[in-house]
Amino acid sequence: MTWRIPESMTKLLAVIIFIFHVYNLFFMFFLISSSFLLV
Repeated sequence: MTWRIPESMTKLLAVIIFIFHVYNLFFMFFLISSSFLLV
């Protein structure tokens, strides 16, 4: 018996990874802009 990951779980994982990447990009942009403001 082969165990497959449900399609809803893969979609949920994709959404979580997408949100994490968007948050990471926003955080890097915030760090760069704050460093420019400090200088």
